[in-house]
Amino acid sequence: MSKFNLVVNIDLERVADLQSKGLNLCIAKSFEHSATGTKITVVWYAKEPLTQNTFEWENDTKLFITLHDHRDIPSEANTRYQPIQYGQTLRIKANGELGTAEGDPNPHSRELVLRNEGLDWTDVVVTSSLTIDSTNHPDLPFYVGRLFKNNLLVMIMLDEVKVWFQDKDEVNPGRLVPPIPDDALSVQFVSEGSLNRIATYDKDGKWSLGS
Repeated sequence: MSKFNLVVNIDLERVADLQSKGLNLCIAKSFEHSATGTKITVVWYAKEPLTQNTFEWENDTKLFITLHDHRDIPSEANTRYQPIQYGQTLRIKANGELGTAEGDPNPHSRELVLRNEGLDWTDVVVTSSLTIDSTNHPDLPFYVGRLFKNNLLVMIMLDEVKVWFQDKDEVNPGRLVPPIPDDALSVQFVSEGSLNRIATYDKDGKWSLGS
């Protein structure tokens, strides 16, 4: 199982400025949606930007379904999870139950597939384990979306995250992402040959990347 590590270093003077303005350090995971293309729907963030901020996550993806509207409220499981690995399919059965993952795992496919064969609609929540500055969040959502009956959802996970600063009043854990600024930093992992990346925000407010 791959583990990704992102360290965000922020210049000390910039930290004081960001904190005084009430800005959070935010990251969000990217994926390709079968219908809409690249999409990000849920934000992860550090409550207070520090001079060194560490984010770690793994490919231990889980999925759950719910009839509660998760688009405007924190995403929390109120039904059982089902683990799913790349290359597998989950089905919502005619009786509304979420079946177990079908098919052989294929880590090279990067695809997660969900078929809704039973419910008129459901909100789909995909989660992964995330550690933020040594605090573990075992099932933190990174995708929330609505899937109607007889529809198919295909997600291709991308080893990329967006990093930016956002007003604290506009972000909450597990909520949908507000518009991401155009100057948000894009951090890629596998395509850069490393699962460990270092992003630096310097005293002039400029980003740079290392590994």
